[in-house]
Amino acid sequence: MFTAIKFGLILFLLLQSKALADVKKSLIVGTYAYGEIDRYEAVLPLANLVNSVSGKPTSIKVFSSPSELADAFISLQIHVAVPNLASFANIAALTDKYLLLFAPDALGSTYTSSVATQASNCAATKIDNSADYRIGMVWQDSTSGAILGSAFLSDELKLNFQKEDVAYLGSHEAVLKAIQQGEIDLGVLATKVLLQVQDKQKLKEIWRSAVIPFGPVICSEKIKKICSDVSEVVFENAKVSANILTGLKNGWVEFDNSQNLIQPEPEIYTQFIKHWKTKTLVD
Repeated sequence: MFTAIKFGLILFLLLQSKALADVKKSLIVGTYAYGEIDRYEAVLPLANLVNSVSGKPTSIKVFSSPSELADAFISLQIHVAVPNLASFANIAALTDKYLLLFAPDALGSTYTSSVATQASNCAATKIDNSADYRIGMVWQDSTSGAILGSAFLSDELKLNFQKEDVAYLGSHEAVLKAIQQGEIDLGVLATKVLLQVQDKQKLKEIWRSAVIPFGPVICSEKIKKICSDVSEVVFENAKVSANILTGLKNGWVEFDNSQNLIQPEPEIYTQFIKHWKTKTLVD
């Protein structure tokens, strides 16, 4: 009887050890949530490719924000990340243990950031840097919905505000609605969302950024060989590449005009990484 119990205990421990080993062998593709968009489905073709080339169980984790995604990648909780530009810059400012896989091309891109107000809001259309404005943004680490607009408001218009003074509303559409309803004086949002307004006479665009580069999909150096294999398939298999791009376009409206996945030049991200390191932008 004792021998049977002892044997059962040893078998249980062996199975537990195997389960832990299997977990260590599994891979995780991470991204971040946005509104009602299904980001899980958006990155599923990429996760399927990672699974195919690695032969390892591959799961998807959708974090609540770009900053949580960045933290997870830096702390090695995930192996592949689909970030926005801000969370990539956050990652790159703190570690160099990543590889650039690919990004959607920006040819014909209209991905820019705007600062807008109600046309009837005289106080906001004629900026007074001593005034206290109600400012609305998407979230702290949104490139088009916070960071670039923050830099414009603080550096160019010399407005004195802290992130605690900003209402973070969760989506570009929510910022637009808050402007329209007079709940905020100044809103930072993606230009594309602003231009969807039917009655454009009621809104005034105060500023628009240059075209924003897309954040790259990145891979941990801990799985360097798998990263290389994924990249090779993406750039040699047009069907697989098209499936991944279609998924990304379904998850990110800014990729609408993209036609191909490309190998991004690291230099296009230098200014954003520098800003993140020096914290000259509101984060």
